[in-house]
Amino acid sequence: MTPALAGQRIVVTRPAHQAQALCALIEQLGGVALRLPTLAIQAHAAALPTAAINSDKIIFVSANAVHYGVPLLAAAQVHAAAAYIAIGQKTQQALQAVYAANIVCPPSPFNSEALLAMPMFASVHAQTITLVKGVGGRSLLNTALSARGATVFEFPVYQRCAPQQVDASILREIQQGRVDSVIISSQAGLDQLVALVGLEVLFGCALLLGSQRQADYARSLGCRHVAALVAPNDQAYVAQLLRSARH
Repeated sequence: MTPALAGQRIVVTRPAHQAQALCALIEQLGGVALRLPTLAIQAHAAALPTAAINSDKIIFVSANAVHYGVPLLAAAQVHAAAAYIAIGQKTQQALQAVYAANIVCPPSPFNSEALLAMPMFASVHAQTITLVKGVGGRSLLNTALSARGATVFEFPVYQRCAPQQVDASILREIQQGRVDSVIISSQAGLDQLVALVGLEVLFGCALLLGSQRQADYARSLGCRHVAALVAPNDQAYVAQLLRSARH
């Protein structure tokens, strides 16, 4: 029996340390996973504000936030009774691996909007909330929670940057139209890919984005063949690749 993704050449643009499991799934199904990390993740030196030590809630926006933020929070001796919230299933899994506790995670589509709709965030007046995140990014949580009366601290513990090296042969394959799909997991990753191959090259590419917001952004740039995941996890990426391969 022919493997489901046989002959499919799929570019995976995730940071290298986050791409291996997805690439392995693609290869198990007969596909060729072309590893092209468009971003690298580095620690960002940041000091936790003193007032944030007694936070009522601590929100981790990504698995990278867990990796870089947990040691800093432990060193600062953050209030042990704080509620820990993870945005996204991978973030939740990373937190549970550290704390072995029931970590709260918003429901599908596992994003900031879903978190803000949760009952526990309907009334946060006079609460102190810390956002463990990367440098930059969306301001939605800070703005919305502050408007609801919370004192919000941002704690940027990592930063995204261009990788030191990229595989020029994969860039040429994209530019020559010799790939079947391109997996992109963030708006910043898409921006960097545009910088590497040129925007017009992507107009004809099949792009698989990690969220509807990212897909809308890709379409706003002029990309025409765009699909979005409901849940940005490895299994959902593979399921979409399988659907595309059948057509």
